[in-house]
Amino acid sequence: MNRRVALGVVGCLGAVAMACGGSTGPTGPAGQTGAPGPAGSAASGGSGTASVSGIEPSTAFLARQSHVTISGYATSWTSTTTVDFGAGITVANVHAASPTAIEADITIAATAPLGPRDVVVTDGTTKETYSQGVTIAPPATMTLQGSLAQGSILFVNLELQDQSTPFDTTGSTDPLSGETTYTNLNFAVPNGVTPLIETATSNNVQILLTVDTDATVGAADLDLLSGPVGVTTDAEFPVPGGLTVTAQTATALGASPATGNVKSAYASALYSYAPSASLSIVDITASSSVSGANAGFALLPKSGHFADLVGFYQASDGTSTAATATELTSSTDIYYAIYWDNSGTTGAYTLGATGTPPAATHATTAADGSKTGAIVATALPFVLTGGDFTTATSADWVQVTTGAGDAGKSIHVQTFGDPATDLSINIVESDGATSIGGDTGGNEPVGPDDVTSSAVTASTTYYVIFAAGTLAFDPADGTYEGLIRVQ
Repeated sequence: MNRRVALGVVGCLGAVAMACGGSTGPTGPAGQTGAPGPAGSAASGGSGTASVSGIEPSTAFLARQSHVTISGYATSWTSTTTVDFGAGITVANVHAASPTAIEADITIAATAPLGPRDVVVTDGTTKETYSQGVTIAPPATMTLQGSLAQGSILFVNLELQDQSTPFDTTGSTDPLSGETTYTNLNFAVPNGVTPLIETATSNNVQILLTVDTDATVGAADLDLLSGPVGVTTDAEFPVPGGLTVTAQTATALGASPATGNVKSAYASALYSYAPSASLSIVDITASSSVSGANAGFALLPKSGHFADLVGFYQASDGTSTAATATELTSSTDIYYAIYWDNSGTTGAYTLGATGTPPAATHATTAADGSKTGAIVATALPFVLTGGDFTTATSADWVQVTTGAGDAGKSIHVQTFGDPATDLSINIVESDGATSIGGDTGGNEPVGPDDVTSSAVTASTTYYVIFAAGTLAFDPADGTYEGLIRVQ
């Protein structure tokens, strides 16, 4: 009997979760404490190796401030954690929002190196590096149309990249010319380079760029300031190395016109011409037979600076197929001519220059204010020197007689001198009254003049009358010289 009970108890102890027929006995005394188990492995941030998992935003712009958030994995960042974005970037207001998130403010210098860069987070002796975690970019990108060289003209296009800061297009439009002056867009450019804004929107600025013949050669920055003049908080749009000026030597023009070929849209070419006589009539002509071409050139004096621009001449004036310019010079100083087709047409062109001494010259006199006292042009081409209008009724008369072979030609009169001089020109028949050409009656321009008569007859006397203009005559700006030719 006792044996059977003992077997039943053993069976209950060995059967887990099985019902036993007998009642449970009293709890026995506690056993002895076992020996300590082996030590566990050290913690590693929960589960895995600590690292930087992301940075937002991942692009930062030159000359800007940005608030960034750095995300971590298995990190334990604290208030002592620091962040390094590399050269040209200042970090401030670092804040550990959580063990796996850091917020900070960064300031990117205008001269900071461009491109992707590593971001290093340091927590005590532990460093986590996010390789190429942030890319530094210019707030605007630049493209060129034309050749950026000494003695050139080209277009520059600025395209906004930092959409948070649009260009400030505040300006005023001239009601007569329709041209807009953008007062809140200003440039910092290298020495010898001059920008002129053609058009501007909040996302795009197109610039006409001129480069002097002695502009500094090498890489230089383009920097646009957007905002009211004199305000220190103006937005800056630097384009590092955007203006790399190359050297260019002018091609000397000889007795025959030079030929060239525009290989890319808006590319320009530099030429020079030196008159051989101390008093010369310099004629420069550019032309192109390419369909759609608009041959043109900028004429610069010996300084080679666009600030001293003599003029820009184009073929598309509705009356000619060539761009022409005439200068009356009293020295052998060099001229620069920069061929440039502002239509963007490519192809062949010619550009030539000639210097011709006048056949006769004569200074104005006190008695030449009427037909009876007219100065006689003894030979053509003729140059009237010493013109100086002192009153609104001032006038200088010149008698011109055509040659035996001049039938059907025209009397061509041009003036030179003070660009503020206001004068009129009238070409009349031998009666001294019947006009055959000129710009009288308030139609005369202020500054250099250029008029042509109707067809003349051979061996006939005509008169050219130089008189004070009616638009903006000022005795302080009354000097001029006159050139008369039959062509």
